[in-house]
Amino acid sequence: MPFATLEPDNPDLRDLLLAPGATDGGGRLDFSSAMDLVLFCGGPWDEQSSRAIRNLLAAGDPAEKLSRYRGGMQDWLILGLTAIVPGEAG
Repeated sequence: MPFATLEPDNPDLRDLLLAPGATDGGGRLDFSSAMDLVLFCGGPWDEQSSRAIRNLLAAGDPAEKLSRYRGGMQDWLILGLTAIVPGEAG
């Protein structure tokens, strides 16, 4: 998901946080059963994933459930790892 969707002013942020398994604990989100997330951005110079992690932490997502792939998509592709580009999947 694009990092901008994790900005605190996104009116749909709560719904996005529920998608990976957070639950509504009476007005406060409970992340105990949420999936672990790995965030990445365009490359090692890009700070979008770091910004997204800060926003997730501010929303209550625990740090132990968040990881960052520092090399981003640039390093991933340079290493020859698999990537599916939306609209190009066969």
